[in-house]
Amino acid sequence: MTMDTQLRKPFAPGSPLANAITAFQLWLSNRDYSDARAARARLRRCADAFDAVAERGAHELVRRCDAACAESEGSLPSADRLLSVAPLLAWVETDQRDMSMPEQLARPKDAGGDRPRLSELRFQRLLAAQGDEVLQELRRALQLLDKAANTLWLAEAACYWNDEWRGPELRRRWAYEYYSHLPKAG
Repeated sequence: MTMDTQLRKPFAPGSPLANAITAFQLWLSNRDYSDARAARARLRRCADAFDAVAERGAHELVRRCDAACAESEGSLPSADRLLSVAPLLAWVETDQRDMSMPEQLARPKDAGGDRPRLSELRFQRLLAAQGDEVLQELRRALQLLDKAANTLWLAEAACYWNDEWRGPELRRRWAYEYYSHLPKAG
């Protein structure tokens, strides 16, 4: 994998980090485990990334990612960045890998519809978000997706949206994906 590819897709499907995130999301969405149900409920109440620091469920994600990347010597986002992913994953019940999250947000809810799930104005607000606003805007966007989202796009956004180097490229990629999948204007 070239450096350019690593910058664009650090959460590549099949990578140890992606597998750990996917496994964590599956664990959280499994209603048969009381530990997972309790962690999901507590993580959903996190107002910001700082709240996640005090949640055991968020640290479970960090532990899983750390173990997966240690075995493969893969790169790992900081623990603080991973902790911000966990509250968002608590809102996802189905990992929808067949399309990017911006594409999901651009598509109409009803087949043949002409309005995107996330309006252009709200998408622009997401693109402009900084700091903890990013997590709030991503959580609002998730609520429009009926609990089905591409977890790797979501995790990458939570980790790198505010990053000085990766953030602009990430937001640009989201914009291209969103606008290229908007319903055609009448």
